[in-house]
Amino acid sequence: MELDHIIKQSLLNLEKSFDALDNALMKQANGAAASTGMAEELNMLIEDRSQLAAQLDDAKAKIESLESVNQEIETRVDVAMQQLALLLNEDGDV
Repeated sequence: MELDHIIKQSLLNLEKSFDALDNALMKQANGAAASTGMAEELNMLIEDRSQLAAQLDDAKAKIESLESVNQEIETRVDVAMQQLALLLNEDGDV
């Protein structure tokens, strides 16, 4: 009877060990899958960052172009106003 009890207890311990091993393997597999998912997400974030950086560079170039055009228009308006002021002064002198 004692041998029967020892064998049953050993089988229970062996089953518990297999369950623990199975759980450990599942955790490891889940960790590897999560790591792969995180790597893919990181790659997507890096790609998004690159696209946003390119869009920002394009926007900065457009802003510089618009500032240049704005400065040119401002200069032309100033010249036109000065010419009008001269014409008005000439008409007043006559």
